[in-house]
Amino acid sequence: MDADVVVIGGGIAGLTAGALVAQAGRKVLVLERRPVVGGRALVVHQGGFTLNYGYHFVLGADASPHARVFRRLGLRLEARPTWGAGYARVRGGRLKRFPTSPAATWQFFGARNAWAYAASGLRFLREPATPLLAQPLDAWLDRQRVPADVALWLLDISRAIGFLHQPGAFSAGHFVDFMRLSFRQQRRPSLILPWDRMFADLERYIQTRGGQVRCRVRVDAVVVEGGRAVGVRAGGESIPARAVIVAIPPQQATALVPGGVRWDGGRPASELEPTTGLVLDLGVEGTWDRPWIAVDDADKGIVIARHSHVDPRLAPPGHTLLQAIRFLPPEELTGARLEAHKAEMLATIDAIYPGATRRIVLQRCLVPPMLTAAAHTAAQPWQVLPPVQSPEIPNLLFCGDGYRAPGELSNPAVESAEEAARAASLCT
Repeated sequence: MDADVVVIGGGIAGLTAGALVAQAGRKVLVLERRPVVGGRALVVHQGGFTLNYGYHFVLGADASPHARVFRRLGLRLEARPTWGAGYARVRGGRLKRFPTSPAATWQFFGARNAWAYAASGLRFLREPATPLLAQPLDAWLDRQRVPADVALWLLDISRAIGFLHQPGAFSAGHFVDFMRLSFRQQRRPSLILPWDRMFADLERYIQTRGGQVRCRVRVDAVVVEGGRAVGVRAGGESIPARAVIVAIPPQQATALVPGGVRWDGGRPASELEPTTGLVLDLGVEGTWDRPWIAVDDADKGIVIARHSHVDPRLAPPGHTLLQAIRFLPPEELTGARLEAHKAEMLATIDAIYPGATRRIVLQRCLVPPMLTAAAHTAAQPWQVLPPVQSPEIPNLLFCGDGYRAPGELSNPAVESAEEAARAASLCT
């Protein structure tokens, strides 16, 4: 078949771009190599539990790009609120809930550091983010003379949001942007999304407007003639198109595009550093009367989320769905080192939820090639990532969390999808 626009990849970026292109009246074809859509937010239903590759939430609530797109498409976005009081941190062997009020901040930090934390927060909200993008967070906090205990707290937060095993390398500009979002989020708490329903709604939207979503289709190459993308080759079939959107990570996209994908003034996409780590999902019999949704064990660098505490539908009645993530470099994710990390994660879960590891009814251990496509370090902030629109081929677009768009987690994937869809519609 032919299409006005072919989208390669059926994750959140590809489906969002496809739906927006369809809304613009263009005929769109989304091609996904897996049996189902979802990409790195793939949802799996197993034994009554709903498992996701990552967090079950989106930053920014109704201010997020996800909510903005769904409003634009006229789709209903089901969500459940979570609040800062539902999070806790372990540091120095002590577990404390995140402070969400002046009194709690005073108690959390102590009088001196509470004033320093408040003053730092106000200063960060006024700080322009762009000049700070290429500055490491630890060095910048030191230059700002942030007290050591407060700086450690801010670095702990950055590890959990940036998916970094060395949070000091996080871009200070990304950190400032996240702090602003967090401030607004006090009134607009994070959305807990049924990702599979969101994918189904986007797919249905594409189909009702004459488009198609085809799974189990592996694209071999983007076809370029005369300086323009004219379609794709997939499984021996040539599919013509007036524009092509590549919605897969730059490290994978580079093999499909003549000349490859470049970033930061011409560096190949193979040099782009993703975030990596170990993900452990546990379905456990029983429940725990704890007030928190997630615990960041900063001593060990392990984040444990109790997803079924927010959305009980993620686990059968009388059961709990836990997810632990440890952000690690690739060399730590093989052989005996991997098993040692897994054992320590299980022990940490048991320390916070006593007896959990003795009542496991479902366990899944994942070592994905990447958690996010681009680590937002000072060496590769969003402004130096591969552009959404190819400078040499104007009707060849890219989107996903590894391309030039602001935000953390899945937010840049949707931001870049909006930009790619606009450009593709203008090209056709």
